[in-house]
Parts: sequence; C-alpha cells; structure tokens
Amino acid sequence: MTDRPFMLLKRLVIYGHGRAVYDQSFHAGVNIIRGKNSSGKSTITDMIFYVLGGENVEWTDEAASCDWVQAEFNVSGRTLNLRREITSDTPPSIAVCEGPLTETMKSLTGWSYYGRQRSPSKESFSQFIFDHLGLPHTKSVESQSNVTMYQVLRLIYSDQNTDSTSIFRKERQPFADRQDIRRSIGEMLLGIDDLQSHELRQEQIQVTKHLSYIKSRFDSLLEAAEKTDPNFRFSNYADLVEQAQEQQQALEKAVEEISTQKDQAAGRSKEDQAKILELEKQLINRNTAIERLRKSTESLSLNAADSEVFIASLESNLKDLMAANRTRNLIGNVTLSYCPICLADLSQPSEDHCPLCKASTTGDAITGGRLRYEQELKHQINESKQINDGRRQMSVDQENALKTEMRKRNCMLTELRALVSPTVRIDAKVSQLLKDYGYLTRKIEDLTLLESLQAEVDSLEKEVQKANSKLEDIERQLKRRQAEQEARRNFCQQRIGDLTIGTLHEDVVDNQNDTLNDATGLIFSFEKDFLSVRHGRLSASTQAFLKNSFYLGLLQFAVEDEQCRLPRFFILDNIEDKGMVPERFRKFHHLLIQYSEQVAVPHQVILTTSYIDEELDNSHYCVGPSYDRPPFTLDIKGGWM
Repeated sequence: MTDRPFMLLKRLVIYGHGRAVYDQSFHAGVNIIRGKNSSGKSTITDMIFYVLGGENVEWTDEAASCDWVQAEFNVSGRTLNLRREITSDTPPSIAVCEGPLTETMKSLTGWSYYGRQRSPSKESFSQFIFDHLGLPHTKSVESQSNVTMYQVLRLIYSDQNTDSTSIFRKERQPFADRQDIRRSIGEMLLGIDDLQSHELRQEQIQVTKHLSYIKSRFDSLLEAAEKTDPNFRFSNYADLVEQAQEQQQALEKAVEEISTQKDQAAGRSKEDQAKILELEKQLINRNTAIERLRKSTESLSLNAADSEVFIASLESNLKDLMAANRTRNLIGNVTLSYCPICLADLSQPSEDHCPLCKASTTGDAITGGRLRYEQELKHQINESKQINDGRRQMSVDQENALKTEMRKRNCMLTELRALVSPTVRIDAKVSQLLKDYGYLTRKIEDLTLLESLQAEVDSLEKEVQKANSKLEDIERQLKRRQAEQEARRNFCQQRIGDLTIGTLHEDVVDNQNDTLNDATGLIFSFEKDFLSVRHGRLSASTQAFLKNSFYLGLLQFAVEDEQCRLPRFFILDNIEDKGMVPERFRKFHHLLIQYSEQVAVPHQVILTTSYIDEELDNSHYCVGPSYDRPPFTLDIKGGWM
C-alpha cells in the first residue's frame, strides 16, 4: 500500500499586494472550505488546481490582482514546494523546491523550474511530478500525445462550470479535448492499461514505422536494380566481377606482349611522363586520406563504446540516488551516538548539522542539493546520448566516405596501369585492347555497385521479415493482454458502479422525479466523458448527487484496489450544484466523512460548501474561518489581520 501514489496538500499561500492574502494549512482526510456564495471559495480550489499545473483558469478580479501562489505537498512521502506566478497569459513555469514551506518560502536557491513542454535536455513538470507519484509516462495510442498532469487534474477536480453528466473538467478549447486522451487517462489511473501493454503498443508503433521505411526502401532499390538487370535477384555478381578481372589481366598481358615488339628507343612522351608523375602524387594523397579515414572511423567507434559505458554509469548513479532519496524519506533523520568507524562519542550533535561531517542540514542545504544533482544527472544522460548518437552518425558518414575514396583510388590505379604500359607508337590493336580494358573497368564498377545493392536488398529483406515476425509476436502478446485488460476494465466498471450506486441509494430521492428503482447500474465512460445510470431517469439535482457519489466511489476504489494509480486526491467544488436542497448535500458530507474516518491510508478530499451542517461547523474538518463577511477568502485589504 505504501508504494501506491498519493498526494496531500499541507499548506497553501497566495501572495499579492506585498503580502500573503491567503495562508491556510490543510490536513489528510476531508477538508471543508465554507462560506457564503460568491465569497471566493472557488478561487481557492482554482488556485490549488493551478499550482499543480492546471490551465485555462478564469480568474476573478481579486485573484488576478495577486502575484503568485505557493503550496506545500506531500507527494508519495516526499515534501515538495510548488510556486507559480498568477497570470492569464501563456501558462508560466512551475518552480519546485524540496522541503517544508516555512524553510523554502524565502529561499532564493534550491529551486528548479519546469515548463509545460519537455525537451531533450529538460523534463516537463508533468514528467517531474509523474516520476514522484510513480505514474507511467503514458501516451495516447492514436495521436501519440503525452498525458499531462493538467489532464489528470481535469479528472480529479470537479468544478461548478462543468456539467454534472461529464466526468472531466470542461476544456476551454474543445479541439484539445480528445477522446483518445481521456481514455488513456482513465485506463492509466485505474490500472487498466498496464505498463507492459503500453510499452508493447509503443514498440508496435515504432516497429510499424521502421517496417514502412525499410519496405519502401526495399521496393525502390529492387525496382531500380531490376531495370538495370532483370535477373538482379539471381545473379552472382562476385563471380561476374572475378571473370571481368581475369579478362582485364588477359588484356594487360596481350598489350604488354605487343608493346615489347615495338621500338623501345622511342620511350614515352613528356606528356605521359608528366601524367604518370601526377597520378603517382595523387595516389599518395589518396592513400593518406584513406588511412586517415580508417583511423578516424576506428576512433569514433571506440569513443562511442566508451560513451555507452559512461551513460550506463550515469543511469546507475541516478537510480542509486533515487533509491537513496526514497530510503531517506522513509526512515527520516538518524541520530548517531557513536562514530561507526572509530567509535568516538557523538553524544552532543548539533540539531542543524550532521553529527559526522558537520555539514548543515537545514533549509535546502541537503534537499536542494539532491534535487539539483538529480536534474544534473538527467541532463548529463540526455546530453551524452545526443553526443553519442552524433558520433555514431559521423562513423557511418566516414565509412561511406572511405568507400568513395577507395573507389576513386581504384580508378586512378586503372588509369596509371594503362599509362605505364608501352604506349609509344601503339597500333590499332593495342588501342582496341585498351578500349576493351576501359570497358571492363566500367563493367566491374557497375557490377560492384550491383553487388552492393544486392547485399543491401538482401539485408532489407531480412529486416522486413524480422519486423513482420516482431509485429506478429507483439500482436500475440497484445491479444493475451487485451483479454486480461478487458477483464480488468469490466471489473473496474462493475466495482466503481457498485460503490457509486451504493452511495446514491443513501440519498433521499424524490420518487416523483427520479426512478432509481429502475436503475440497474452505473454507466460511465472516460472516452465519451459521460456519467449516468442504466435504465433510470434522474432529475438535475440527483444527477449532481450521482456525480458526487461517483467521486466518492473513485476514492473508495483507489483505497481498496492495489492496481489503481489514482493519487487519492480530489477537489469537489460542485456538491451544491443544480439546486440540491441542504439536506441532500449535507447527507453527502456525512457519508464522505464517515468513509474517510475508516480509511488508514493517506488520502485527501477538499470540498467547498455554503451550507455547512452545524455539527461540522468549526470542527477539525474545516479549513480557515467561515467566509460569511468581507474580506472573504482573499484578504486584499487586511481585514482578517
């Protein structure tokens, strides 16, 4: 149970006009923000939503006049402070610092900043918070869009502007509210789309893309090669090259025999001698370039191998650091009475210094350093991988350049060979022999190219077969897991439905308007963003009670189900929606509190009300005063001081 994700708000501070205009502590379990209508209760829930990465918030004039919001959260056992500037423009980055709010609110160091978008060298806020919650980095299957913290918040924050038949908070930009995203959120949080299935689908997409590329290249190369040689797939080009080279050797011998019969006194022309010298110089330079390319290619390969070892070491360090952080968060600070090495007396340790190394342990001296070192490791890993990918590509480019240089050298050798043969007063027969020799040279080049293409086509064909085999294997695995997922999906639907309907039947129902007795179960769909009952007919107020019951059902399911990844954190700002009479939503308050008191695992529900039950008013469930008179929740003018 302790490894499952949870999130608790411990303190919320809103700054504006040079001071804190709201500063309240929260607790595990049920938190009630109470006050009259239009007193700013929704502003507080919007601020919680916003500091966690929420977007598209329509601020009131009072809220818009504030500067920034800061919150302390317990995220799966780790204390994190989040700070965000309040603005209606492009959503700003979120500043994160580890440690209690009292120690970090005035600190200028130890803060890391995370934006909405990820980059090769910097993770997004969603990646950061998902890692700390233990949530997978899920993508929707169809659009390959990343599931973000904002989209998760749309599920766990029920506000007043969203219809009671909808599960997700209303999106200001409808084009961004896609069915595949909603389905991915629901399946990820309920543990339906397990990590292995997600990884298999991602692998399936990558293999399909790779197969499309290699199949296209295979088809284009084969088509071009068969235009040159219709028997391309069946020809043995190595034998053909060997035959052509044997013919060249025979021609060379014939030319030499004929040339020796000529007048040796004439010698070579000055032009031929100059050409021979020039070719020899060029061959020396060409050989030097070839040797240089060989050494450079070998060096790049060695460096790439070394980098892979270095990257593996960094990833191991990062894993160890994360494990150390989890261990420290689990056991807390340990006070030593004696040195574990020399057994010296450490009986008078300073509260704010380590008893062994005497380093400061206050503020962000340790926590901020750990967070920065963690980010530096991630950045170094990403940067090293990019550099290593560049080395690999340079190695491929230099190997291709080496092949090109060697082909040019072979051509120059052929030309030089022809020049150093006796060419003085060469007769027509020798001239024809040399023409035949040149023809064979070009033929060998063409055959060598076809041989290279044949090898590539054969390799691509094997890759196509391998990719098809891989896709078939993935498909078999997915079918097996889909059967398991379908069973899991049916279980989640049934169990959440039973929990929701059980709470709904605790409501006092007006039988003239509602036919709950006809209802045979709950109908809900994350993909279609819909919530109702099967065969029943509900009034608007009972539909609102159903939605509240659904959130309580989600909380109950998250507590009891080991595979559920919901962080057991909900914000309910719509309990009194759609004209419900006080008796009905007060009944829900008591049902929620009654269940919360029975739960031993960390959880939190933050709700707002304008009609709190007298038994609950001023109880430990309440957060802050009752906002029944100005200045209400945001103390802009200092009226609460």
